[in-house]
Amino acid sequence: MNRPRTLWVRSAMLFCIVACTAGTSSSAGPAPAQGDPQHMLSRGPIPDLRVPETASGRSPVRVIIEVLIDSTGHPDMTTFKLTGFGAAENKDALTHWIEQAIFQPAHRDGQPVPGLYHTKLEARVVRRSP
Repeated sequence: MNRPRTLWVRSAMLFCIVACTAGTSSSAGPAPAQGDPQHMLSRGPIPDLRVPETASGRSPVRVIIEVLIDSTGHPDMTTFKLTGFGAAENKDALTHWIEQAIFQPAHRDGQPVPGLYHTKLEARVVRRSP
């Protein structure tokens, strides 16, 4: 992968991460009347992501991340799931990224509770003519 393409993909993924993480998480169990879902407070540096060789300008990379965030705000990596086109190529990078992230736990009736964090990353490879 050449350097300009790598930079573009990283920029696109950063945009998607920021756009997709807002409002996509939910608390575990039934939604409480006065509950707040967990959210990512600190994302850390964007990982170097790899685009599958089969990706083209018409094949977007779509990765779905799910992980349980415990009541202290730490991800339970035994529950980490990564699916979608590009998941296999980016498993190590995204696992490390989630492990290093800082989360605000979900709250129910003012108390921190475990909650499922769910987000989707999407990017499209665009080839520019010289």
